[in-house]
Amino acid sequence: MRKADFKLCLDSHVHEDRADLVGYLHPIRKLHMAGAGSFGAVAAYRPPSTPRLYNLIEIPRDHSLIRVHTRCMRKESGAWDGWAVWPGDNASVKKAFYEIKLK
Repeated sequence: MRKADFKLCLDSHVHEDRADLVGYLHPIRKLHMAGAGSFGAVAAYRPPSTPRLYNLIEIPRDHSLIRVHTRCMRKESGAWDGWAVWPGDNASVKKAFYEIKLK
């Protein structure tokens, strides 16, 4: 996939929120892995303290970036909300999304 210049791979088997970078040492070819695969997993199949999660992928028309919004359900049968675990503009701020710059 990296050799074919894919930019993003969606992964769901690990049942936790993840944002990995494959080939981070290569100067050009980088493959981002986005995983939030606990949408349908019951608590027994998720890591401790990990709620049900899913990602909403936003791609603007100019394809300049990919914004990955992570949503969570903190309580069973509760409302879906942003899962603010991603680094923000400073150390005390967490965001419910992260961005992959393409251009």
